[in-house]
Amino acid sequence: MKWLLALLAMILGGGEIVDSVAPVSLAVTGDVLLARSVNAKMVEIGDFTYPWAGVAEKLRQADIIFINLETPLVKDCKPTTEGMKFWA
Repeated sequence: MKWLLALLAMILGGGEIVDSVAPVSLAVTGDVLLARSVNAKMVEIGDFTYPWAGVAEKLRQADIIFINLETPLVKDCKPTTEGMKFWA
């Protein structure tokens, strides 16, 4: 693990190896599917931050947030609550 921190410090620090690295917090979520009923609800209420309402404050505490978005974001997507159309 120490070698990884040293490598990151070297990359981010412009090639210099440093003795210490400031801690960085990382939030990682599981798969996020914003399709079907979730997308329909966001469109219905006009709030695309709705799915994050319960966790937004916790996620904001992290320096880096990694989310595995399992949904293609499509322009002019027609909301649906059924079938195998996984877009938002």
